[in-house]
Amino acid sequence: MISTIAREMTMKLAYALMLNGDDDYRTVIEQSDISDIPSIKDMEYSDKLLNGMQGKKEYIDSIISKNTRGWSLDRLPKVELAILRIAVYEMLFDEHLNDAVAINAAVELAKTYGNEKAYKYINGILGTISREKESGELKKYEIDKEEKMVEDDSIVEEVNTDSELDVKNEQNVE
Repeated sequence: MISTIAREMTMKLAYALMLNGDDDYRTVIEQSDISDIPSIKDMEYSDKLLNGMQGKKEYIDSIISKNTRGWSLDRLPKVELAILRIAVYEMLFDEHLNDAVAINAAVELAKTYGNEKAYKYINGILGTISREKESGELKKYEIDKEEKMVEDDSIVEEVNTDSELDVKNEQNVE
């Protein structure tokens, strides 16, 4: 089971990146109100999320933008945008996670860190994206077959191939 701590850390790091910050896990833990020490599994999942979101940011943002009902991404509060990016990445690229789990986790983060109405807005956007995914309306994300592993101090880029995505899409349709 993926802990809330992993998503909290990812959201805070994604937020810092949007502000051109260079926070790392230690800084996030020290400067935030995350009460529990993250496990290695939390750190690994957070790396996967952060790296995945960054690597597929244009695609994820296009999906979010299409569903923001007249709001540009520039107008969205940065915290809510970070939460949306995490959830959309999980919904579209984590084959082991049910959309409802990703949506619920995003709503809970929004209740804690967003403005008072953010969780309703986020729930609506993610619900729409989930329905589009289930109906096959989302454009398939295409990547190079030769995408390479990239290692950084705290971020490891995962490797996907078109055939893996095709398998994921077929599993989601069933």
